[in-house]
Amino acid sequence: MISARQRGVSVRVVLEDNYLSVQRPLADPWSEGGNNETNRQIYDALQRAKIEVKKEYPTPSIFKLMIFRMSRSTAKLMLNENYRDYTYYREHGWFESNYYYPVKLNPFKKLIGRFFDMLATQMAKSY
Repeated sequence: MISARQRGVSVRVVLEDNYLSVQRPLADPWSEGGNNETNRQIYDALQRAKIEVKKEYPTPSIFKLMIFRMSRSTAKLMLNENYRDYTYYREHGWFESNYYYPVKLNPFKKLIGRFFDMLATQMAKSY
């Protein structure tokens, strides 16, 4: 990719963001290390070569989508400003978002997400 870019070829790379991060912070954040250090070195080399690198978050599984959408819908209906969970969701824009982080959902996951919202609404109303 780098040699192609040096020859004038237009190169773009899309990476999942979680391949660059660490699970636990290092004691010395300036030191190299962690499972994804090689990935970060490759990312840095691509940046230095002026290759357009776009980081994307991974698409959530249906289970993770269900957990987010149902907890969000329940919090919106059953809680108010007096609850920290409610204000946290509101401050992060989660009452309007598809998921915890910016992600593009395919039409099926958008539909199933709406279904989970409706299911949580029905459950909250019956409570």
